[in-house]
Amino acid sequence: MKKRFLITLTGPSGVGKGYLKKCLKAYFELEEPSVYTTRQKRKEDEKGERMFLAKEEFSRKLANKELIFVNEFYGNLYGFALNAFRNVKDRGVITEIHIDNVEEFRKKYPKAVMVALLTDDIGFLEYRLKERAESSEELGKRLKEARDELKKSKSMKDKFDFIYNVNYRNEDKIVNTVIKYIKRKLKC
Repeated sequence: MKKRFLITLTGPSGVGKGYLKKCLKAYFELEEPSVYTTRQKRKEDEKGERMFLAKEEFSRKLANKELIFVNEFYGNLYGFALNAFRNVKDRGVITEIHIDNVEEFRKKYPKAVMVALLTDDIGFLEYRLKERAESSEELGKRLKEARDELKKSKSMKDKFDFIYNVNYRNEDKIVNTVIKYIKRKLKC
């Protein structure tokens, strides 16, 4: 595909951002900037997708203003390199953006196609988050965070180009629906 653009995905943990991102990357031949993080590497992490740093190294980069769009989740820090989105004109890019960074991202990249994956079914998220949680306490924290993110997302609907409400009945249609939307939006 010749046309180059920037796509962001926002939504709570477990809603399907990672799966959708992988599908959109392949379909539109997109690149993804590396995310710097202090969390431990998981077996499903793809090479180059995340840069794993000790907290001290992450803090040093943050103090030196080398990182942008930084957030903390479940005790781990995440952020992008300062120049992660500079060359968007040269290539198509996709990434996940936390709800706390949506307004700033929209201001900085007004032409980005910003997609929100939301749900009205907390049971749907709970089922999916059980796979990630190592304890019932962690599951409770993840569900609380998901509820908070959903509430914030719903109050910021005007910041997104497209909102998809994911549930058991339509989760298998998410990829085709979002691809159709992006193609219409970008006339490609």
